[in-house]
Amino acid sequence: MKWFAVTVCAVLALAPACSKDKKKTTPRASSGARQSGEGAGGGEATRPVSSAPGARESDSGPVVTTTNRPASRRGTSSGPRRVTITPPTRPRRPTLAREQKVQLMPMAAIKKLIAGRQYRRAIGEAKKHLEVNEKSVPAMAAMAEAYFRKGDLELCKAVLASINNLQKDHPLFLYLWGHLYLKDGSYALAVKYFERAVQKNPRLLDAWTMIGMRYLQGGSYQKGLNALLKARALPGGNTYAMNLNIGSCYRGLAHRNNNKSYYVTALNYYLEAEKQFKATAGRASKTYLPALYNKAVLFLDAKGFPGYSKVRRLQTGLRYLQMYAVLAPQKTPSAWAKEKKTVKALITRIKNADLPAAKAMARAAAAQPRRRATPGPAPR
Repeated sequence: MKWFAVTVCAVLALAPACSKDKKKTTPRASSGARQSGEGAGGGEATRPVSSAPGARESDSGPVVTTTNRPASRRGTSSGPRRVTITPPTRPRRPTLAREQKVQLMPMAAIKKLIAGRQYRRAIGEAKKHLEVNEKSVPAMAAMAEAYFRKGDLELCKAVLASINNLQKDHPLFLYLWGHLYLKDGSYALAVKYFERAVQKNPRLLDAWTMIGMRYLQGGSYQKGLNALLKARALPGGNTYAMNLNIGSCYRGLAHRNNNKSYYVTALNYYLEAEKQFKATAGRASKTYLPALYNKAVLFLDAKGFPGYSKVRRLQTGLRYLQMYAVLAPQKTPSAWAKEKKTVKALITRIKNADLPAAKAMARAAAAQPRRRATPGPAPR
């Protein structure tokens, strides 16, 4: 019984110490904090004090604040401090007003990217528009055109199908399908789609250009001329290539209709093409070879050029063609390799056959005596 009593007393003596150990499980003091001496209830570590009572949670966890009890009446030492632990709060989600808005590039700027062959960037900017409005037909049209120019025809067709589902027979849908038919060699269908496109939107410059080019290549000079003149009148349509093609339409009409004045009109358009080519930055000292070649053909094939004798006309055409034969191998070697044989044969024929024959005819005509005009009646 004596051993039992001692054991019980020992357990009771340990009870206050256990309670003290529980208090020590609170957060430790900072490294620079001192420990206070033992008071009536035993010693304990000093808790970290926040900069302001009731402060919100910091990144390190919950905030712990302490409050000192008033000093004991009987003694000078103060009692244990009361600890207040503020539970952690969830971080606030940004409101819609604070969210940064997506910066969308204007569609006109995206079209400039396509014109500048920056296809990947144009596609990326168009996708931003679709993230905001998944039914934006202009963004889809820009993306489809960029895919077409880039050569991803299957992606182009997929986007065009989406456009047609949202807006039946959209002009850009018709225009791009016209180009796809050109790729397949279906020229009649291509022209049909281009014509339907300009009916929907008469300001489609490239569609008018493609219509005019196809009619010109097919020998329908008047239809080609009408389309190209409409294209030239649009903003950005008055280019050196446009003037060259219009001149070729007039040259074809001059032959077909035996209208010599059209030769002069064709020459004026060729000269305008050369002028605009040289006005382009970096081309002031360069020669526009297509215009040079077409001027040569214009003079050599003309049935009669106003203000030119046959000898002078052939000499002028021969001079242009010889200039072309000198410059083309330097500027366009691959194209020259294909046409070298034809151009050389034409130069040889003009020099050895056509021009000598024209000079002989001119000499024979000059050798014939001129007939004097019969005088009229004397004036009264």
